[in-house]
Amino acid sequence: MALKKDSTKQLNQRTIWTRRFGDDYCSGVMSPLFFSYLRDRFGSENVKYYKGYLYVTTSFLLELLQPQNHPKFIRKYIIKNYFPDFAQDAVENLPYKWYRKLAFAMVIAMKQPELLPWKTAEAYSKFENEYTAYVKQFDQQLSGETDPAKIIDLDKELDRRFSPHWLLAFGGGIHGIIFTSLMKGYIEKWFDDQTLYDRLFSDVFNRTMETNMDLFHLAEEVRTDNNLSALFEKSADESLSNLSAYPLFKERFYSFLEKHGHRCPSRDFVYCRWKENPIFVIETIKQIAAGSKQSIQLKEENEKKQRKAEEELLAVSYFKKQILKKQLRYARTYIQFRENQRFVLDLHLSRKRNVYLRVGRILKAKHILDNEEDIFFFDVNDLENLIAGTFSNVQEKVRTAKIKYELFKRDIPPRFLHGDQEIRKKGEAHNILQGTAASSGKSTGVAQIITNIEELPLLKENSILVTRFTDPGWTPCFHRISGLVTEIGGILSHGAIIAREYGIPAVTGIEQVFEYISTGDNITVDGTEGRVYINKRNV
Repeated sequence: MALKKDSTKQLNQRTIWTRRFGDDYCSGVMSPLFFSYLRDRFGSENVKYYKGYLYVTTSFLLELLQPQNHPKFIRKYIIKNYFPDFAQDAVENLPYKWYRKLAFAMVIAMKQPELLPWKTAEAYSKFENEYTAYVKQFDQQLSGETDPAKIIDLDKELDRRFSPHWLLAFGGGIHGIIFTSLMKGYIEKWFDDQTLYDRLFSDVFNRTMETNMDLFHLAEEVRTDNNLSALFEKSADESLSNLSAYPLFKERFYSFLEKHGHRCPSRDFVYCRWKENPIFVIETIKQIAAGSKQSIQLKEENEKKQRKAEEELLAVSYFKKQILKKQLRYARTYIQFRENQRFVLDLHLSRKRNVYLRVGRILKAKHILDNEEDIFFFDVNDLENLIAGTFSNVQEKVRTAKIKYELFKRDIPPRFLHGDQEIRKKGEAHNILQGTAASSGKSTGVAQIITNIEELPLLKENSILVTRFTDPGWTPCFHRISGLVTEIGGILSHGAIIAREYGIPAVTGIEQVFEYISTGDNITVDGTEGRVYINKRNV
């Protein structure tokens, strides 16, 4: 696919790389093992590992997103975060080739009908049911296996059973980008209300919201029971060890872990899952107990707000109404799909982690590894040699990889690379920062930088949270903040979706945000225009 303008010619020469796509899979530094796993999924020619992050070629994204097959008025929403500034205008102004879209749809209908918009979500639901049933069988098989070769065979079968996910998730992800972009485009074109989009999607129920509500119900029980409240005033360790004194609550707590315990702050294999370390869930319940009632009430308010917004949307001419009803249905379906497939992906990756830890323990027993978790610092393709004992300089390899991993945590590289040369933004005013308008409204307050989930208890009431990204583990803090600013993410990121649910102004995708904003600065978040204003610096 050749682009019309010289300024974007490099996009098709596999020389421009973007971090944005990789951020959807792991919003932070990746372990070598996790990167190599994703590399094998996406193709080594399309990805690279740079300073701990996954980058993909922009030509790969052009092939994936096919922007020229969509009307120009929605392209800016599709391409804004994925392509560098110098190429965005050229991609946005490519001639609209509606006939190519029609031809493409006909090929899909014949060869891969499950990728048609009206079939993908249903096909994924069927796959999910089959895969989750298999996971129970897999857990039993893995629990009794001690032969590393047979463990690797189980792992290969696990991947085979999971393989339909990748095609369906890609298809559903593209549907989500297209239909939400269409809704934004139509609203901008036909309505004079910039809050309408957010209100239309303030209560799209999905697995992340289900996780949140289950947490909120546990927290509400703690809040309203004096004995449980006293228990949760103790340290998290004490609270957990004394749950047996409250058998009904304990049963509900461990039911929550059985249902949601495969989740954690990152998808990377290196991170401990909730079920492995329930202390995190105890701490989360403690944090939200004070606001749980408000959170449950918020859901009821959002349901009403969404219904009212839908009435406003459809109070148009018959022709427009038919278009908007269809687009709204698909947009909601694939916003829900995006979060739901992440839940299933997390389930799969938690089992992959169990596989690698099991192999790591065997290698530790054989004195090949010093620690079972050292296995996360190897390439997937190294495992067979490790198991066979033919991998040389194992300890030096682990030591070097760990040093690099810790160094990579200190800084986020830029969104785009030209080869291995970093492309950084130039000339941005230090008091006005432009990002992605993720959740409408304005909020002025004191910025508080939180760099990891362990710092969330330090978050002050009504502060504006400034962070790299959020994921499901961060959701309980949203009832305490008045605005959100993130370095990573777009309109379908976790932070954007939950901010709209809570009615909190949010701006995402501000590159190198920590260079501009410090804790204590007075800032204004304009989630409608996608801007952050630094009003007064904390000096």
